[in-house]
Parts: sequence; structure tokens; C-alpha cells
Amino acid sequence: MWTKFILFNIIFILFLFYWATDDDIKGLPKESFSRLVSIIYFTVTTLTTTGYGDITPVSTSGQLLVTGYMLFIFYLIINQVSIYRNTGLNNALQE
Repeated sequence: MWTKFILFNIIFILFLFYWATDDDIKGLPKESFSRLVSIIYFTVTTLTTTGYGDITPVSTSGQLLVTGYMLFIFYLIINQVSIYRNTGLNNALQE
């Protein structure tokens, strides 16, 4: 269930970034395919906290979009760690 939820939300966020205007995020190319590749690249560098700085949010709406994305991913990571921890505790208690 969580896998579908995570996958749906990541795809949704990719579409939000895809439709963001050039005024919102600096460094995104205008060509459709190049823009999609750049968005995936930006998503991965943000997710892994690498952040090279070549693609940056410049408007308030772009900054809100990226901040919301980072908080969402942080929530997913904490949630998954909690699920794995509880699974491990349940297995240990059953033994």
C-alpha cells in the first residue's frame, strides 16, 4: 500500500515541477524531453541532499513547491523507518 502511495506522490511531484514556469525554477530547459530529464535530475539531487545549485527555485511559489517536496520526502523517510523498526520489533517479540 505504501509503495503505491509513494510512487503516486513522486509522480505527482514530478508533474508539478514539469509544469512550473520558468520564473519559478531557474535552470530548467524549455524543450519538453530535456525539461523532464532536468526535473528528474533536480528531484534526485534534492532527495539525496546533494544540491549542486545549477537548478534553483527563484520565485516564492517555486520555493514553496521545493520546500513542500522536501518536507514530503522527509515524512516518507521517517514513516518508512518507523514501519521497518516496528516490523523488526514485532519479529523479535514473536521469537
